[in-house]
Amino acid sequence: MKLFIDRQFHGVTVLFAPPAEEHEIHVLAVPGLGGHAFGSFTSKSDGYMWLRDDLPLNIPSARIMVYSYDSGLENSDTFAHIGNLASSLHITICRLL
Repeated sequence: MKLFIDRQFHGVTVLFAPPAEEHEIHVLAVPGLGGHAFGSFTSKSDGYMWLRDDLPLNIPSARIMVYSYDSGLENSDTFAHIGNLASSLHITICRLL
């Protein structure tokens, strides 16, 4: 399966979903501040992304997702504060459940 992801995506992106009758587990990966939801979990040397390329083989009943949010680091012009980011993640998780 080929997966194309925009560099600027936000919110939840499903990387793998088993058939509905086999779905038992939710895995939501959240990158650290300043990280990229896809790039943070991908090898720079060969493009291997363990969430997409390995986890479905080891946990085939899991729906695997990444969460992207707009964060910045010191000296950044970002408007988001950690409280805002946490609230946004909380709301997103509640919607998923």
